[in-house]
Formats: sequence, structure tokens, C-alpha cells
Amino acid sequence: CELGDFVVVGGQAGIADHARITSGVRIAARAALAPGQAIDKPGDYGGMPAKPAREWFREMHTLTNIAKKSKRDTDG
Repeated sequence: CELGDFVVVGGQAGIADHARITSGVRIAARAALAPGQAIDKPGDYGGMPAKPAREWFREMHTLTNIAKKSKRDTDG
């Protein structure tokens, strides 16, 4: 793995073989980088495989809403 300067990796995050991370990247806790994955732009990342945090948060919000809707449909 190649890590640039000032890279911050949260607890229990996984970085697989041959991953490249540029300087100024922050990896969220429990995130995972796939083998050979490269992060070329500084910023915040999370998820499995790691993606920009804003995109990851949007996906998690959508999944939460789908689960809530599904529960409402089965309860009513």
C-alpha cells in the first residue's frame, strides 16, 4: 500500500494489498479499500468499498428509507 502525507484512517478500517491513497484523505471507521483501489482526490471516504463520504451517506439514507417503507407496508 502507498499512503500519502496526512492520511487519517479510522478504527477497524481495512486497506487491501496494492491500494494507493493520496495525501489529505480521511478514511471513516470500518471502511474498506478493495485490492488495488486508488483514491486520488483528497477528502473524506467511507463504505465498502470506500467511496466519497457524501455518496456513501446518501446511499445509507436511501437504504434506511427503503427499510422504513417496507416495515410500514407490512405493519399496515
